[in-house]
Amino acid sequence: MKDLLKVLRLKLLPRKRIDVYLFIKQLSILTNANISLYKGLNVIYNNRSSSYSKAFLKTIRDVIEDVRLGCSFNEAIQKYPHYFDPLFVTLIKVGEEAGNLPKVLQELTNYINRRIRYTRKIKSALSYPTIVLSISLLTITVLVFFLLPGLTSMFSGWGKELPGLTRALMSISNYSINYSGVIVAVLVLLTFVGLHLFKNKLVQKKLLLALPKIPVVGDLIIKSQLQIYASMIATLLENEVPMLSTLKICRNVSKNVLARGYFEVVVESFAGGKSLSESMRLPGLIPDEIIHVISTGEESAELAFVFRRIDLNYSEEVEAFLEGLTSIIEPVIIVFLALIVGFILIAVYLPIFEMSTSITF
Repeated sequence: MKDLLKVLRLKLLPRKRIDVYLFIKQLSILTNANISLYKGLNVIYNNRSSSYSKAFLKTIRDVIEDVRLGCSFNEAIQKYPHYFDPLFVTLIKVGEEAGNLPKVLQELTNYINRRIRYTRKIKSALSYPTIVLSISLLTITVLVFFLLPGLTSMFSGWGKELPGLTRALMSISNYSINYSGVIVAVLVLLTFVGLHLFKNKLVQKKLLLALPKIPVVGDLIIKSQLQIYASMIATLLENEVPMLSTLKICRNVSKNVLARGYFEVVVESFAGGKSLSESMRLPGLIPDEIIHVISTGEESAELAFVFRRIDLNYSEEVEAFLEGLTSIIEPVIIVFLALIVGFILIAVYLPIFEMSTSITF
């Protein structure tokens, strides 16, 4: 268990996600070994060698008490939405009512495993460009705020007009230092205004429609979100959760403002009597081939299979897309850094070179 925890931490998962994953995985193993739910919960809680957080151990203890007093498992965990979102609660409720809780717990374990692998691949693909870009920005910041001010004071007493490149660099440095407070304030204000606008439904709709027009990034966001929600819908439908409830769960669990706004429209349309394919249609955002495949799945009553195929296909596409994007971004960032550092070095050495050539012996 400790080895598994170490691996999960290396994947940079939030603490609560580690707790929930370990809990569901252990409970799945125990219940599939014909150990009762109540006994399995007690085994997990009493196994103090397991590395759950203190807060989650308290949650397990409270869930055990509720189950002992007669609550169903889904009712007990429903009280803790911080750990168990509607997807978990609904699937566990379905499993309890159908008498196949061990199977559902195994399905949940597989679902979380797929999400972890997918998240890890995305982070792995983006980690190197992110590190290089961060180092680039840090290097530029150090040069502008710490190195250049010292050179400025040295050049100010030279008595000759500095080269244009050097003057431009010194102006940038002086402006950045003198107005650093204003720059930070503007960035904070823009962040605050942006977050506020994101909550507006009209703005959400406009952003949704604008996504396909954003080069590279827009396509990546759309495909990754389609994969995430296709996986979620497939998992729910495979466990016989009704379609309207499935769509509502997708809406409720979404932390993405744009996705939540989209599913609000889909739920309203589907509840109003439209077909799923018509409800999910959003020209310019959801590809026509996806809508056609969903329509075919409705006609053949194979929607669970259709959404699982969408999940797998887009998972492969996003991975290939990220690998290609990473191979392009890396040299671009390196060239960008080289140009910036080269500009600074040339601007610094130009007056020094002129000073040395003007000295006569």
